[in-house]
Amino acid sequence: MAVATPREEGAVQSWRRELTIVRSGRLTPPLARGPFCVYSAGGMKGMTTPRVMVSSTFYDLRQVRQDLLEYLASEAGLSPLLSEAANFPVDPDATAIENCRRRVESEADILVLVVGGRYGSIDPESGLSVTRVEYLAARAKGVPIYVFVYKPVAACMPVWEKNPAADFGGVVDDARVFELLRLVQKEHSAWCHEFEVAGEIIMTLRVQFAHLLAKGLKVEQQLRRGLAPDLLRSLTPSALRLAIERPLAWEYQLFAEVVGLEIATNHDLRKDLELGVLIGAFGYLKLEAIADWMHSRLAEIRSLSAATDRVFNGALQKAFGEPGESGDVEMIVYCARTLARLHGEIIRWALRTRRVDTKEKAAKEALSKMQGLADGTLAFLEDLSPGYVKAVQDLREEYAKSGSADQNLVFKIGKPGFEEFQGALNTLTECLAQR
Repeated sequence: MAVATPREEGAVQSWRRELTIVRSGRLTPPLARGPFCVYSAGGMKGMTTPRVMVSSTFYDLRQVRQDLLEYLASEAGLSPLLSEAANFPVDPDATAIENCRRRVESEADILVLVVGGRYGSIDPESGLSVTRVEYLAARAKGVPIYVFVYKPVAACMPVWEKNPAADFGGVVDDARVFELLRLVQKEHSAWCHEFEVAGEIIMTLRVQFAHLLAKGLKVEQQLRRGLAPDLLRSLTPSALRLAIERPLAWEYQLFAEVVGLEIATNHDLRKDLELGVLIGAFGYLKLEAIADWMHSRLAEIRSLSAATDRVFNGALQKAFGEPGESGDVEMIVYCARTLARLHGEIIRWALRTRRVDTKEKAAKEALSKMQGLADGTLAFLEDLSPGYVKAVQDLREEYAKSGSADQNLVFKIGKPGFEEFQGALNTLTECLAQR
């Protein structure tokens, strides 16, 4: 839970955020990882037959690909995507490898990766094979991936790991086949099924697709029970998965994901502020109007800071729930998006204070100091996503070791330059009194 104590520092508040993630009363291990069925980008409306991309080299696995094409289309009732098929969409302005990558990114709902003895065509720009490019695109997209490895290749993998300089020409045409397997098995921890004939792949896919369907039905039941359709359509696949499966500390993971993505939409505004790119109407302040203008801007930044406090210390902590209670998905998403909106408004406030000028030296000094008042809150908001990600990682490690979790996360909002601004404002006030 979060405990935050506001304290007054002159006219501007600052906070010390103390977040203690305590879920000892209800922690359960995350659900087993595996293929996960999500709805297409169009949401639940207008769903089409799932498309299965078969990724493999062609010449050595031609018959395997043909058998998979027939199984997927005739028996499984799915839409197969194979580059040699007549219905494979092709952009004539792109290379063969680029076409394959695009098909995965834009079309594929599932990837079936079949690794044989050939490395395949190589992309001249990246030096990667087309199969590896397709696999990485599928991982980046987050679709279910089923991996099948030809048994003789799988049998040589441990030997290659011990002696990578040996000659494996009788099994593979390029040792980079083993590098691909190492990436898939070791680095990405993907489950690999061995095969000798296409029938073994088909038998495995029948079972795996049945599991995927069962999981999809369970997800649909969960969706119908709790989450608003509009909210579902607005979440990324990874955020939707967190909201449905609810693994260990899912509330904090969901918040970190949404707030990070939403704040990223303010990137160009933030860059304008950093580079001093001022777009919009400029103003010139006369001496008699300076004090009122500064008080108005100060009231605005106070209001934005107070709203940040109410959302973070109030609504968000309530949305996370008490220990032993599940969090509120809709409120967590709302809080994340609202904090991101506040982040954007604070940047706009900071830019507005830079689009004015005055000839009075004392006013210039006060104006310069005022422009820094937003820095602490902006830094706080930008630290939220990485801060929660790190806290969840620590939480998982602690839970794995001890079976319970108690993690502290402290956020601080400083007000750099407040004393300097107050001093400059006093000087300006004295100057005005003398006029």
